Amino acid sequence: MRTAALTAVAIDGSGNATTSAPVHISVVNYAPQVTLAYPTNNMVFGPCSDLTLIANVQPGNSEIATVEFFRGTNSLSVSHRPWNVAPYFWTDQDLDEGTGTYSVRVTDQNGLTGVAVVTNIVVQPLPLHKLVIHHYQANQLRFCFKGIASSNYVWQTKSNLLTSQWSPWLTNAALPGRLQVTLPFNSGSLRGFYRTQRAN
Repeated sequence: MRTAALTAVAIDGSGNATTSAPVHISVVNYAPQVTLAYPTNNMVFGPCSDLTLIANVQPGNSEIATVEFFRGTNSLSVSHRPWNVAPYFWTDQDLDEGTGTYSVRVTDQNGLTGVAVVTNIVVQPLPLHKLVIHHYQANQLRFCFKGIASSNYVWQTKSNLLTSQWSPWLTNAALPGRLQVTLPFNSGSLRGFYRTQRAN
């Protein structure tokens, strides 16, 4: 908060001046206001979902310096002097099953902050041995799978259903406490069919 004293000066035609008594004022710095437009509280998501957070920001009486997204207490992303126009976005991938908390914190150039919190996001568990194609981006096909801990699984592929032969792709073990196993696959062509089988 800043304070100032204002006075007025009246000058007549002869050049005589009279100064008023000072009036004291205070100028208050208002913090930025932020709300999470998406997701809303208690939203439910499917297993292995991606979640795009959307934050609406109303600046106070100073420019925005940083916008930071959190999952729990863990920082997901921070943008310094974000010149892009609000709303601001961040995508969290491969959500873990159960409940989670997301928040966004906005700080202006005066150091004042505004915080918005979504207190309850629910991600459904992935059923055992269900294979889900998670998403495709940048020449990468990702699968989501829940196996039996410490068991080995063989991943296989083939180009079309007319071919009886499946080609081995990868062998890995399901880890204890993991909701999903996400596998990147780099290839010039991702078209085809995929499966996984328990090896032991």
